[in-house]
Amino acid sequence: MKAGGITESERYLSRLCHMTFLSPWSFSNVFKRPGQELCDVLIIFGNDVIIFSDKSCALQETDNISIGWSRWYRDAVVRSEKQLRGAERWLGMCSDQVFLDSACMQCLPIALPPAATRRIYLIAVSSGSRGACIRYFGGGSGSLRISTSCFPIAGPSSFLNLFVTGYIEPEKKYVHVFDDVTLDIILGELDTAADFCAYLHKREELSRSLDFLNAGGEEELLALYLQTLNEMGKHNFFERRPQINGLSVEEGFWEARLEHPRYLAKKRADEISYLWDSLIEGYAAHTFPRPDGSTGPPDERLLRAMASLSRLERRVVSQGLRDLLTQIPQDVPRFKGVAQGRGSRTGIAFLLLPKPSQATSDEEYFLMRHDLLGAYCMALKLQWRALEEVVGIGLAPLNTPLEDCHEVLYQDLSNWTQEDEEKACEDKKRLGLLTRATMTPFRENEYPEVSSAAAVTHASAPGRGNRS
Repeated sequence: MKAGGITESERYLSRLCHMTFLSPWSFSNVFKRPGQELCDVLIIFGNDVIIFSDKSCALQETDNISIGWSRWYRDAVVRSEKQLRGAERWLGMCSDQVFLDSACMQCLPIALPPAATRRIYLIAVSSGSRGACIRYFGGGSGSLRISTSCFPIAGPSSFLNLFVTGYIEPEKKYVHVFDDVTLDIILGELDTAADFCAYLHKREELSRSLDFLNAGGEEELLALYLQTLNEMGKHNFFERRPQINGLSVEEGFWEARLEHPRYLAKKRADEISYLWDSLIEGYAAHTFPRPDGSTGPPDERLLRAMASLSRLERRVVSQGLRDLLTQIPQDVPRFKGVAQGRGSRTGIAFLLLPKPSQATSDEEYFLMRHDLLGAYCMALKLQWRALEEVVGIGLAPLNTPLEDCHEVLYQDLSNWTQEDEEKACEDKKRLGLLTRATMTPFRENEYPEVSSAAAVTHASAPGRGNRS
């Protein structure tokens, strides 16, 4: 069984990570031999590995604030940095020696990705400075300022270095520092593995590519990132990479964003997307019947394919699932396939199948639906050639008396052969699949347009309803 944190701050971090990355990929208080703690939270999601170290201690305010700041920085940031680098080294040398318990008896349930493809991110969660920061500046959010041109950043006699983080050791791998304020904001806004890892990657790239980077806090950089799309339609800090050697982002970007009507509209539009999160957690905890009569948990690759969708993509597929179950007549078979974006490698296939009259038993019905769903998944590849995997979800009508009426399956299409092509074409023709299929491109607006009346009506709506 996974641990849930030892201290209150570790338990809080564990809960946040569980909501963002979901339980199959989030591990709290993992250990290495001989029973030493490796890190506070370890995330393993495909090729991405995220290491969290949590250090919470109050910043002691003395007559000389530089001394109190320097001590806090040493205890809350530097100690985390040392633990993170030690954990990174251990994973590089002994990746099969990571355990869920201090007795080192329970191995991680999923393997670390190969070193050649592994992407590691280091995150120090350093809390306890917010109150002192607010008092020192006479207001503000209390988040630590960012400067990658200020080194050493915890010098005891430097006025400029007070309440500042940046490169801890510029010659080594970047360490992200989240404080009392920004931990909630970052994990609250980027609450899928896809969104969070994309931000970390772009954030490190930004710091490496500039001679200096200054910001009023990590939340200000996040606001800039979320409001900017690059030429590929992906979030980034610039639309096009300008010929500059530095960037400064002042305070106020984030607070202004929270009050914007389109931001509030996004939060309302995203509410349905958490249906997808619930499905993943439900499937992870469930056992499913298999065609051979046995039962078992779903393939981890299936769950990971579902969880690889961004928040916006989860909104789209959740809307499709809702429409299939509530707006389409349920007395005839219905199929809906979704591929996210141009060149997407992951497809989602929904099959709603009432129990046919020729199915004499529930078992016969389940087998019939399983075979048809598998054929639909293969046929989807014929429609979208870029697909490398498909998640199939088989459904019975809402009013069905059947037990365990959901089914999920995973089709790995990455090694598509001529034999697969021929079988998919044969089944498509024999079963009459997708004979009138239409490919309808559309763009779901991440930040929906709102009328002026709606903006007035909903201006006080909460910005983070999913975390309340």
